[in-house]
Order: sequence, then structure tokens, then C-alpha cells
Amino acid sequence: MDFFSSLRMQLWPIKQKLFGSQTQLRHLHSQFDMLTRQASALIQGERARVPAASTVRRHLTTIDDSLSARVLQMNAVLRRMVSTAQELARYRSGDVCQPVLLSLRSEL
Repeated sequence: MDFFSSLRMQLWPIKQKLFGSQTQLRHLHSQFDMLTRQASALIQGERARVPAASTVRRHLTTIDDSLSARVLQMNAVLRRMVSTAQELARYRSGDVCQPVLLSLRSEL
């Protein structure tokens, strides 16, 4: 065996390992590219979701404001009903000597 044959035989396992490493490197590059595309799609999706979420928040705020106003109106009606019920109770119990005009008169 001459020197070059011996050298080729020693280099063969190194070349095989190099080839395997290159194949693995190509595979890793491919995975990296795929992950980059997925990350980009997620970022774009997030950018699309932000305005949509903002619109939904505005609608929810409008609905919340409307419901709050209705609750205030209902509380006022309930206070008038309680006041009227108390006046009726006093009138029926005889605590009042003269007829009582009910509280609802001004709201109707």
C-alpha cells in the first residue's frame, strides 16, 4: 500500500462524517426556514388580531356604558316604587290623616 492509498482510507470516514454533517446542516436550515415562515405568519396574525380586539373592546365598552345607564334608570324606578309602597303602607295603616298623593304622580 502506498502513501496515497493509506491517506484515502484514512480520509474516507472523515468524508462520510462530513457528508452526514452537511446533510444534517441542510435539514436544520430547512427547519429554520420553516420556523421563520411560521413565526412570520404568527406575527402577521397577531397584527391582524390587534385591531379586531380593539374593535371588540370598543363595542364592549359601548354596551357596558349602555347597561350602566339602564341600571341607573332601573334603580331610580325601584326607588320610586319603594317610596310609593311605603306611602301606601302608611296610608293603609292609618298613620296619615289625609289622602296621600303617590310619588309616581310627577314621573307619569
